[in-house]
Amino acid sequence: MRWFVIFLSVAACDSPSLEFARAPVTRVAVGDMMFSVRVRGERAEAIRTSRHLLPREGTVLHHAEVAIESASGCRVKSLDADQAIQRARLSCDDAPDDPAPFSRRVVVLKRY
Repeated sequence: MRWFVIFLSVAACDSPSLEFARAPVTRVAVGDMMFSVRVRGERAEAIRTSRHLLPREGTVLHHAEVAIESASGCRVKSLDADQAIQRARLSCDDAPDDPAPFSRRVVVLKRY
């Protein structure tokens, strides 16, 4: 039982990697998923904070890309990711002109 409680306390963690430790965080909701997005220069890190039982990797990656583009205002050039943490290289020269396909379902909740 003790291990289960420890696991639950760590499972909802959204601590950034050292590279993004001091970067401001933006909380973004895309569809039914929540992300904490941190941007430093032309790199970004998103951490999925919502809980889903066995989410599809493709869905998570697409939602993470939309969340990163919404929080940064830049296009995602490349994405290195899994279902929990997503890291992106950004291209800020050609920021998106057209709204994301989830524009009605993307909500930038709070910037810190």
